[in-house]
Amino acid sequence: MATPQSNATITALIDDVDVSGAISIASTGSWTTWGDRASSPIHLRAGSYTLKLRFGYSGVNPGMLMNLNHVSITPSGVVGTPPPPPPPASPPSVAVSSPAQGTTLGGSVNVTASASGDKGVSRVEFFVDGASIGVDTNSADGWSMPWNSAAIADGARSLTAKATDTAGQATTSTQVVVTVKNNVNQLPVASFTASCNSLACSFDASASNDPDGTIASYAWTFGDGVSGTGKTIGRTYSKAGTYTVTLRVTDNAGGVASLSRVVTATTPPPPPPTTLHIGDIDGVLKAATRTGGTATITILVESSAGATVANATVSGTLTYTGASRSLSCKTGTAGTCSVSVTSIPTRVTSVTFTVTKVTHATLAYKAADNRDPDSDSNGTTIVVRK
Repeated sequence: MATPQSNATITALIDDVDVSGAISIASTGSWTTWGDRASSPIHLRAGSYTLKLRFGYSGVNPGMLMNLNHVSITPSGVVGTPPPPPPPASPPSVAVSSPAQGTTLGGSVNVTASASGDKGVSRVEFFVDGASIGVDTNSADGWSMPWNSAAIADGARSLTAKATDTAGQATTSTQVVVTVKNNVNQLPVASFTASCNSLACSFDASASNDPDGTIASYAWTFGDGVSGTGKTIGRTYSKAGTYTVTLRVTDNAGGVASLSRVVTATTPPPPPPTTLHIGDIDGVLKAATRTGGTATITILVESSAGATVANATVSGTLTYTGASRSLSCKTGTAGTCSVSVTSIPTRVTSVTFTVTKVTHATLAYKAADNRDPDSDSNGTTIVVRK
């Protein structure tokens, strides 16, 4: 037999499957002793396996296999059952919410369902006796599907809904059994409009209708503890706010439908002003020049609502030692006007101006309301000094 070669290999097999590939192992020059060599880690789940090692070398006898009397196996890491994978997302939940179990119905109805899931719900399909009546893919307005029960024979019918989430998982609801009876009274439709002007609101239910009969009565609740009846009706609220108004209509066969809407009552605007008054008086007395001193009085006119008033004529008297002048002016858009007196003698150190009347096309003068926010007058008379 030839001398051992240096290019021998060893291969690990688990249940006869090569898991390591050929691993080179060095010769010591002896037929009985070869070098040590460790394989790369071999990852196994917990359990029982059959390990085989195949040894050989090329050269004079490249196909020769040898038995090994000793193998050392070193576990790495924790030996045991690995942690389970994370649980998958739960499938969606779904239930038919309307019509209710045991309902007797006829004509066109909406079949509605509630559905939710870890992955969200992408669609809900509705079934009658196992046959699809449509798929709803828009959750914005809830999950529902119209169903014309008149298209099938009267009797007990099974309603189910199948919800599918965004991961493709699907759940079918528990069935809801209803009784189809197409000569049953069709419910009326409640409808109304609302219009509010400050605290006063009006309601009109003329658009309410009954598909197979007539509306027999209209009943209202206004959200403030007050109720009423009639096709059209008004309600004046005691204070501003939002109120839920509900209309309940009953048809000639006793069928009932209702509709609620929110209305807003607002605080009424203040009444238009009826009077005006002086809102401020200011004055300036300039020193005398060669032609004499000058006194200027500026008057502000306000309405009873606190707004400035244009086109008001202010009349008054300006007096100083040895003289008295009657003066008037008309307010502009800012509500002010001014009167002036010139050639006031040098010896004069103060002048007095008194408002005698104010006239306006629509507002009456109320002198008792005269005021002056900076307190340099009493609102009617001002003394102006140099």
